[in-house]
Amino acid sequence: CYCVLVCRLQGECSDRDKQTLCVKIGNGLADKGYRQVFFVKDNRLIFSVLGREEDNGRMPKLGEMVVSILEGQAVISNKVPIAIGVGQFYKHFENLRRSYKEALKVIKIKDNNPYCSCYPCEYDDLGIYKMFAQLEGNNEVSGFYKQVLGKLEEFDQINSTQYMDFLRLYIEEDFSPTRVGQRLFMHRNTVLYKINRIKEILGRDLSSSRDKTDITVALIIKDAL
Repeated sequence: CYCVLVCRLQGECSDRDKQTLCVKIGNGLADKGYRQVFFVKDNRLIFSVLGREEDNGRMPKLGEMVVSILEGQAVISNKVPIAIGVGQFYKHFENLRRSYKEALKVIKIKDNNPYCSCYPCEYDDLGIYKMFAQLEGNNEVSGFYKQVLGKLEEFDQINSTQYMDFLRLYIEEDFSPTRVGQRLFMHRNTVLYKINRIKEILGRDLSSSRDKTDITVALIIKDAL
C-alpha cells in the first residue's frame, strides 16, 4: 500500500534546511520500517510512503511519527512551524495523486482553524470533515453554507471585521463567553457585544440547539470544501 505525507513549512526556509528536514524525517520513518521517496516543491516536503506488511491493514499514524521525529531536534523545525497532512493508503501506485490531495485537504482544514491545534494529521481521522470533503461540488451543500453563514462572511469582507474567526472560537470554547474571554484576554462585556452582533447579522439565536448545530455544520462545510 502507498500513501502521501506532506509537511508544509509555514515560513521562509533555505533549500539546504528543507533537504535537512527531509533527510531527518526520511531516516526516522525508515527506522520504523517505512520506505519512502521524497521531493521538495516550493514550501512542501512531499513523501511517497510504502506501508509495512506487519501493519496488516491497520493504518499507521504517520503524522504522529513525524511529530515525534521532529520533537527535540535542534533543526529548522523549531524555528519554522510545520503543518502535517497524510492521505489514505491505497493498494495501487496510481492512486498517489488522490492521497496527495487528501494530505493537502488536511492541511487546509488546519489552516482554517487557527484557534485549534488538536486536529489530526491523517485524512482517515477527519471524521465528519472527511464526509463533507467527498461532497465537493455539491450545490446543496455549498448552498447550505451560504444560507447559514453567508451574511456574516460578507459583513466581514465589507467592514474588515473578524466575526467569522470569533464565531469559530466561540464554538471551539463550547459557546462559553467566559472561556472565550479567558482565551482572548478580552473583557466579558466585549465578548457579549460581539456575540450579540453576530446574532443580529445572522438573524440566529446562538442559544438555540438547532441554530448551534446549523452554524457548526456550516463551518465544517466551509473548511472541508
